[in-house]
Amino acid sequence: MERTERPHPARAILAASLVLLVAGAGFRVAPLLDHGDRLLWQWPTEDGYLMMTIARNLALGRGMTISAGEVETNGTQPLTTFLWAGLFRLAGGDRRAGVLLVQVWQILAAAGAAFLLQKVGSRVLRDRPWGRSAATLGAAAWFASPVAVDRTMNGLETGTYVLLLLAAAHLWLRWLEDPVPGFRAGAAAALGAILGLTFLARIDAVFFIAALTGLHPLFARDRSALPARLAESTVMGLGSIAVASPWLLHGLLRFGSVMPVSGTAQSAAATLGGNLAGLPGALFEYAALVIPVPTRIEGTWPVLAATTASVLAYAAALLLAAVRGSRRERMALALAGVTSIALAVYYGVFFGASHFLSRYLFPVSPFFALASASFLVALALRLPGGAPMGRRVLAAALSAAVLLAIGLDARVYAAGGRGSAADHRQVLRWVEANVPPEAWVGAVQTGVLGFFHDRTLNLDGKVNPEALAARLARRVPAYVVDLPIAYVVDWAGLASWIELEPIDRHFELVVHDRAANLAALRRVTPLPDVQDVARVAGGAPGG
Repeated sequence: MERTERPHPARAILAASLVLLVAGAGFRVAPLLDHGDRLLWQWPTEDGYLMMTIARNLALGRGMTISAGEVETNGTQPLTTFLWAGLFRLAGGDRRAGVLLVQVWQILAAAGAAFLLQKVGSRVLRDRPWGRSAATLGAAAWFASPVAVDRTMNGLETGTYVLLLLAAAHLWLRWLEDPVPGFRAGAAAALGAILGLTFLARIDAVFFIAALTGLHPLFARDRSALPARLAESTVMGLGSIAVASPWLLHGLLRFGSVMPVSGTAQSAAATLGGNLAGLPGALFEYAALVIPVPTRIEGTWPVLAATTASVLAYAAALLLAAVRGSRRERMALALAGVTSIALAVYYGVFFGASHFLSRYLFPVSPFFALASASFLVALALRLPGGAPMGRRVLAAALSAAVLLAIGLDARVYAAGGRGSAADHRQVLRWVEANVPPEAWVGAVQTGVLGFFHDRTLNLDGKVNPEALAARLARRVPAYVVDLPIAYVVDWAGLASWIELEPIDRHFELVVHDRAANLAALRRVTPLPDVQDVARVAGGAPGG
C-alpha cells in the first residue's frame, strides 16, 4: 500500500468489479429458482438447519426448542435465530417458504456487507489516488469469492455477523476522524449497542469488541483527549454487555453456562493446539480470495509450508503498511489485526471442530479482501516500466481473478453446494419412507433430519443439553436406550453402535449402506414408558 501519484486504470477496475458483483449475486440467486430442488440443498448447511429448526419452533409458539417443541435448547446464536423466526412467522411456518426467505435475507446481508466494506475501504484509503477503486475491487472480489458465497448463504449467522461487524467498524473509523475532543456519551452508547448486537449475532464477537474498545483510547489525537476516549470505551463496553446480558443470563440460569451447549459440544474433543495446522490454509484463502485450498491437501507438508510462508509474508507486508501508512490505515489494520490474531489463537489453540475452522475465521475475510485489493493495485502501478506496464499487469490480474471467481463459483453450483446439507438427504429420505409418523428417531446429526422430521432427538449434544451431559459422562449408549427412540438413523459409521452395550441388547442393525452413507438401527425391545420426553431427552438441566 505504498503511496503513488501515478494514474491508475479506474475503468478496468470498475469493469472487473461490476462483473464480480453480478457473478456474486447471480450464483446466490440461482438456487432460489429451485432448479432440481436446489432451494433446500444448494446453500443451507446441516448446522444451518439446526438454527432454522429452533427458529421455526419459535415462530410456531413452541419457544426456543427442538424435537417437536419438547426439548428446550440454547444451542444457537440468538440474534439470527430470532430473525429467522420472524421470517418463518411470515411464511406461516411453512418450511420451504421459510428457507426461501432466509436465503433472500442472506443475499441482502451479503450485499449490505459488500457495500459497507466499500465504504470502509474508501474511508481508510482516502489519501490514495487509487483508494476508492481498490476499495470497490476488494468489496466486489469478497462478494464473489467462492468462499464468501458459501459462508454467507449457509443458513447460519455468518452473513449477519459480518454485516454488523462492518457497520461497527465503519462507525468507529468515521467517529475517530471527528475532531471533537469532548466526551461523546450518546455516540459511545449507540456504538456499544451495535457491538452488543454483534455479540448476539455470534458470541466470539467478544474478541472484536475487546479490540475496538481497547484501541479506541490508543488512537486519541492527543493526550488531552485520552480521558474522554477512555470514558467512551467504558460506555461502549458496558453498552455491549447491557445488550448481551439477557442472553448470557438466560444461558447461565437455564443451562448453567453462558456458553451455548453447541459451543461446549463442538469443543468437547478439543486438544491444545489441535487446530493449528488448519490456520494457514484458512487464512491463505481469505488473503487470496479466489484461490481456495482443497481440504484434502491443506494438511500435507508441501501445502502447509507454502500457505504458512505466504501468510507470514502477508502479515509482514501488512505490518510494513501499518508503519508507513496513514492514521486511518493504522486504525483499520490494528482493528483487523488484533481481531484476527485473537480468533486465530482461540480457534487454533483452544477450540475443537477443526472442520469448521474456516467458518470461524470468516469475520476477518472482508479486511483481508480490502488489503489484498490494495496490494494488487499499488504494486501493479509501481512495477518497473511505469504506468503502461502496470496497467497491463493489473488488467491481466483482474482478468484472472474474474475468471477464477466465476469458474470456482460455477463448479460449486454444479456440485450442488460445498459443505451443504445435501449429504444428509439420504438419512431424511429413509426416515420418511420407513419410520411411522408417531415414532421418535434418534440421530447424532439432526440438522436436516430434525428440521423436516419433528420427532427427532439429538444425540451429539449440539442442541440437546441432556445428550451433551451424557456425552461428557461417556454414557451415550445407556442414554439412547432410556429414550423412547424406535430408530437411530445417521451416516454409515453409525452401524458400529450395534456393538455397544446396552444398545446391542435393544436394537438391531437394519441398514448399513456404505455407498449411500447410511445406517439405521431399529429397537427390538419394548419402548421405555416415558411420559415426558423433555425430562429425559433435554430441556434445561435439572428441569
